[in-house]
Amino acid sequence: MHDSHFYLHHHPKQEVLADLLLSKLEAESSGDPFHQSTVMVRNQGMGTWLQRRIAHQHAVCMQINFPQPNRFLQEVLEAPSIDPEHLKWQIYQQLPNLCERASFRAIQQYLAPSDSTQSATLKRYQLAGVLAGLFDRYLLYRPDWIAQWQQPQTNKDSSADEQWQRELWQAISPDTETHWSQVLLSDAPLPAPSQTITSLHVFGITNFAPAYTRFLNKLSTHIPVHIYWMNPVEKDGGYWEDSATRKDWLLAKAFDDPEILQQNNPLLSCFGRLGREFIHTLYGGTTEEIHIQEEEHGLPQASASTPTTRLSQLQTSLYQNNAEPNNHKPDSDDSSISIHACHSPLRELETLKTYLFTLAEDTPLNPGDVLVMCPDISTYAPAIEAIFGKHHNQDLPYIPFSIGDHGQPDNEPSITSLLSLFSLHRSRFTNQEALKLLSTPSILEYFELNEEDIPTIKDWIQQNGIRWGFNSQHVQQSTPGCPESSWTWQHGIDRMLLGYAMPNHPKANTPTLWNHISPFHHIEGTNTRILDALCNFLDWCRKIRQALHSDRSLADWVELTREWLDTGTSKSDTHQRTLRPFDTALDTIQQQAKAMSESVPAEVMLEHLTQTLHNAPAYGGFLNGSVTFCEMKPMRAIPARIICLLGMNHDAFPRPDSETAFDLTRLKRRMGDRSSRDDDTYAFLEALLSAREHLFISYLGTSIKDGKPRPPSTALQTLLDQLPGIKPTTEKLHNFDPEYFQPHSPTLKPSSHDSELLDCARLLLAHDEPTSTICQININNLTPPENTTLDHFISTITHPTRQFLRHSLQAQSLYLDQPLEPDEPISTDGLTNYHIKQTILANKRLSDEDIETWKQTGLLPPGSLSSRAEFETIAEIANKLPATQLLATQISIPTNQHSLNITGNIALSTDAEDPSVITTDPSEGKAKAILNTWLLQLAASIQLQQPVRAELHGIKDGHPAVKYFSPPKNAQTILQELAEIYQEALRTPIPHFPKSAHAYITEKQNAKDDDTHYEIKRKNKALTQWLGSQYSSAESEEEANRYFFEADDLFSDTELTAEFLATAHLIWDPIHEHLSETPPANA
Repeated sequence: MHDSHFYLHHHPKQEVLADLLLSKLEAESSGDPFHQSTVMVRNQGMGTWLQRRIAHQHAVCMQINFPQPNRFLQEVLEAPSIDPEHLKWQIYQQLPNLCERASFRAIQQYLAPSDSTQSATLKRYQLAGVLAGLFDRYLLYRPDWIAQWQQPQTNKDSSADEQWQRELWQAISPDTETHWSQVLLSDAPLPAPSQTITSLHVFGITNFAPAYTRFLNKLSTHIPVHIYWMNPVEKDGGYWEDSATRKDWLLAKAFDDPEILQQNNPLLSCFGRLGREFIHTLYGGTTEEIHIQEEEHGLPQASASTPTTRLSQLQTSLYQNNAEPNNHKPDSDDSSISIHACHSPLRELETLKTYLFTLAEDTPLNPGDVLVMCPDISTYAPAIEAIFGKHHNQDLPYIPFSIGDHGQPDNEPSITSLLSLFSLHRSRFTNQEALKLLSTPSILEYFELNEEDIPTIKDWIQQNGIRWGFNSQHVQQSTPGCPESSWTWQHGIDRMLLGYAMPNHPKANTPTLWNHISPFHHIEGTNTRILDALCNFLDWCRKIRQALHSDRSLADWVELTREWLDTGTSKSDTHQRTLRPFDTALDTIQQQAKAMSESVPAEVMLEHLTQTLHNAPAYGGFLNGSVTFCEMKPMRAIPARIICLLGMNHDAFPRPDSETAFDLTRLKRRMGDRSSRDDDTYAFLEALLSAREHLFISYLGTSIKDGKPRPPSTALQTLLDQLPGIKPTTEKLHNFDPEYFQPHSPTLKPSSHDSELLDCARLLLAHDEPTSTICQININNLTPPENTTLDHFISTITHPTRQFLRHSLQAQSLYLDQPLEPDEPISTDGLTNYHIKQTILANKRLSDEDIETWKQTGLLPPGSLSSRAEFETIAEIANKLPATQLLATQISIPTNQHSLNITGNIALSTDAEDPSVITTDPSEGKAKAILNTWLLQLAASIQLQQPVRAELHGIKDGHPAVKYFSPPKNAQTILQELAEIYQEALRTPIPHFPKSAHAYITEKQNAKDDDTHYEIKRKNKALTQWLGSQYSSAESEEEANRYFFEADDLFSDTELTAEFLATAHLIWDPIHEHLSETPPANA
């Protein structure tokens, strides 16, 4: 076919080729502004770069079409390209019938029902997807096989895998249109293209499938076809089709073969397979004759100038295909190639941002001059948003950025929540799953809720013991034979609705069952709005779950899904924009439904919808004048001043080939076959050639777990072997490490662009100095309240650090926002057991209603109660407690600032002549219970204006145990001192630890103990409570104590010891003087 006009133009620099293309386009148009030109590109990015370059030189880019290969071929040949999705559904429908044949025995075994969670239908869908992709590859790279398979005769030498694939293709081919690759197999000439297409220019394409080359060769008989190829080697360096391969180079290096080691660049040998095979295909590497021509253009030499930097030396050695780099030694501060070993993707982005700021200090830098590539953009997108998206420091300029290729909206939280709806029929629907689904912004807004309502709903879930399951039927389906279902959503909602409908019982602490349901009396007022929305949300989920049990056609699934969206998601513009990819995916599936008549289950619809979202094309965000982040794809050799490669990890790059066991091309490889590894390594080579001033490379070179070094990718290691003067910079775990700000750091360059990081580094250096173990926080402008409740007063004295954190610092969520427990209770923890016992003592009774109520609230496990005998013993002891009545208390305590008014109720014995404060504690009388009783006794003495006794009734070894408090004669003075502590505790953390202080004060001195030995014993007792033991929890780990006091030893810090002992003596000495194990003589 020597009358063709098939031309190849090659050069190592893409800009030179682009200028050549522009000159060709200008010559073709001959000054006609309406002349249309056609430039075929592989991807949108290359087309954008060409448009911008043409517009930059001519102020406008018009009348130039940039089609991609597949679409252009379909238009010229008027033959369709078979959609792999269409193939997948055809294969899906044919597999059940074909599996009955003997040749499909292996497929039949794979699709047979098994004990795995994957259904046979879902496995059939996944297998159909793999086979559809395989047949699509055959159509491009083995069209002759497809042509043979369409013939009735069978090749006797074919393998078992080829036999069943042939039969499968023959089964689906009657319903499949002829692919354009089959049209090209014939010797018939191509039809002439449209008159508007006078020539074709192919730009930025590194490799073609042989079918595309065959098409271009035939097309060149009608119109000129020009291929512009970025050849890594200059023309004078010769074509490198026959140069050493990676295998040849490794063998030569192992056996020290000078012929190869000295004549070929190892980077071209290791990374250039894709380019070598492309040249082989263009120059007669196929069975048919291809006549390609070259034109002399006098293009400038890529290596004309003397290389002065490491990057230019590296590129020159590639241009000339030299094994040895240029001998010219670059400057010591040359930063043209910078390689960094980091701990995480986040640190890679932080290091990159610092690198860009450092470059901008030396030379003007435009954000559009930076191109950042990584193997998987979805892995780095969150870190990119976190590092480049924030602009909290006004001293630093904002770096505009865009993320290309991020076309995977299935990672959007709102879309992820909608996808989870398809799993409701297989889900336990735990409280965590339901709350996460309800928290989705579009769903939350539809049910007229807001984020502030979520804590209320969470509190209701906890108080009603809701764990999982819609209702008892759902529990039976998940766990057949389970007799209980008191933890389901239906039971919890029944409790809430019943509590709202019924009036509160006169005695709030006395449970009342109605129809075996304990009402929840905590919903009133505006909270009814939240309850109504919660009921509607659960009803929406329940209906979805019921619909998922039936198989449906794709069209019916799309219609049903849209119904779910209409009845459960907001219609606001903001949320509709977020869900637009989801709606687009449904439109795509609606079109595919025409080729699929069989009904599919919900899990197949979920898998197909997820894949459709994942494969959605990405639009925008590429070369728009900002720093561009994109995936490292082949045929993206776009030159830039600064090219940055992230994620060059040993386990992520280059990507391994995903080999399928029955892929026939794996056993019969041909020149030009695609390979993920070859694509990645050639993209790496192109990146090396496309960086004009600086090349930045980072990888996860240090384990974030143990700090051990990790190797780079094989591609990066090969590059490092060629650059003996460059070693990766090992970055620190944090970007505020003090070493980054040392002017003479031996390993790291000083960083000076972020003053906030400098402040953090100074804090770290100051941390090495001896500091107090007491947290120095003081809210000086806080005015203590004049009025408080008795409960708040007692809680502040008993738990001063907790009250300071919760109320003074308003950090309540640290402790109140406890995670939900998704499983039904199977035992009772110690704290819950303690509260139940305390309730029995307070109510002085134990009934079946009490037990049932505690089960329904999740405090007790369902079924028989092993601890009931213990509870009944406590109830018997409670019945013997003295009768009490509530004393309304309103006292005023003078302090240094102002009087403190305290109000509350105190339980007093009914003995009018000799009243006493009565408190209960299900233990022997813990320190906090003792302190609580003492404070109530002081308040009652002031209220009644006479000293009163107090009794703390507890339980020891199943028997009553009482602690007696003698009447305090100076209650006003003692309580005034405690009021000063109360006001101080609201301003700063007070080192009062009741258990430790009580143990220290109450330790008795034996006759043999001298003062020194006695003090040691007291401190050891206190430390046992502070650090904990196998019998008691550590007070140092209680709530806020660990935040405000760092000491492992209470007595290792002089300041802490002094404050702790002073507070302990002030609070506990009076208690110790009035406390006794025996009743007073006048009692």
